[in-house]
Amino acid sequence: MRLIEELDPSKIENPDPTKAREQLGWKPRTTFQQLIQEMVRAFWTDWYRELVTGLPIVEQGQVRPSPGPGLGVELRPDLGQRPDAIVRRTTI
Repeated sequence: MRLIEELDPSKIENPDPTKAREQLGWKPRTTFQQLIQEMVRAFWTDWYRELVTGLPIVEQGQVRPSPGPGLGVELRPDLGQRPDAIVRRTTI
């Protein structure tokens, strides 16, 4: 009989997949690099679009600035009117 220890995810400080691999035969389906790529993709294509009018160009795994001043993107004009927006202005 194999017992499974219940874990509280909030108390795991240094996750180590060794036990899962050794005792359960678990194998990751994605590499660490693929995980980072997916996180960046999700950031650019979902959340970032809510803030700016355009997206930087992603080519061959690298992000290039879009043509135009600065980074080539602008904040959305309606960003300050969003109900979840916190607007802070600084004067010099």
